[in-house]
Amino acid sequence: MTTEELTDEQLQQLAKQFIAEHIQEIIRDRDWWWGIEGYSFNVHSLDDEDTGWYNINVYKVDPVTGMDNYDWWIDLPRVYLGDETNRAYLKQCASQLGYEISDEDCADIMKDSPKGETVWTATTDWLNTWETCADFDSPKYDNVYDDWQDVQLMEKAA
Repeated sequence: MTTEELTDEQLQQLAKQFIAEHIQEIIRDRDWWWGIEGYSFNVHSLDDEDTGWYNINVYKVDPVTGMDNYDWWIDLPRVYLGDETNRAYLKQCASQLGYEISDEDCADIMKDSPKGETVWTATTDWLNTWETCADFDSPKYDNVYDDWQDVQLMEKAA
C-alpha cells in the first residue's frame, strides 16, 4: 500500500477485509487497532454493554513521526458483529462443557433462543435436546456455569 490518498470506499473495503481476517481478536478485545502505510484503523465496541455494534475510525498517519494524526480522522459506517459474537460465545461455552458445535448448530441455537436468553441456558438446552442428556447442574460444571450464567445472547441487527 502506498501513501496515496484513499477514498472512503477504499478505506471501507480495507476495513471489511481486516475485520474478516481478525474477527476473533476484535470480539475478544472489543477495541482493536491495525495500520497500513499512511492510515491507522480502530474498530471498537460502542459501549460497555456489548450490543454487537462496533465503530470504525480511520486516522491518517503523519509521514514524519509515524504517529496517528488525531486532527484528521473519519468515521466509517459502523458494523454489527453480534452474530459473530454469539457464535464465538456459544462455541466457547460448549467447548468448556466438553462438546464441539458447528456454525450451523450455533445458527440453530440463536434461531430457537428467546430474547434475553443466556449463553449458558441456550447452550445446555440445545446440547440436552440434540447431543446428550447430561446433568449440567452438577458441581462438575459449576465453573462453566459461573462463566456464562449472566452473558446474554445479542439480538439480531435491526
